[in-house]
Amino acid sequence: MPRVSQLGDSLTPAAGKSTSLGRGPNFNYVLWHRDSSSAGLERHDAWSDIVIVESGSATMLTGGTMDGATEASPGEWRGGTARGATRQLIRAGDIVTTPAGTPHQMLLGPGQRITYVTIKVAAAAEATSERRR
Repeated sequence: MPRVSQLGDSLTPAAGKSTSLGRGPNFNYVLWHRDSSSAGLERHDAWSDIVIVESGSATMLTGGTMDGATEASPGEWRGGTARGATRQLIRAGDIVTTPAGTPHQMLLGPGQRITYVTIKVAAAAEATSERRR
């Protein structure tokens, strides 16, 4: 199996490129490479994200109240702003967990690059239905 860093290096530079690394019954994992910020704020009601940073750095915007977002597909929200969100610098070696239902966005400044693996884990059915109320 190729090393994660080799896969990251093989992705063509652009706003964000990804390749699937695998999946299981309640999870999937994807390799991402970015050289600019993600397309916008997002929230997944049914999935928690675990991000493992392979190389580079970025600022992770998380939490707060999501205002002005639209539902792109059932339980998947995009756009708007996150009132009261926090910003945290993340870099190679960091592991960041974003629980289901939490607004988040990856922010990169000029010249920044980041390669990371995102593991998406299905949220428990009870927790997901509680968030939708």
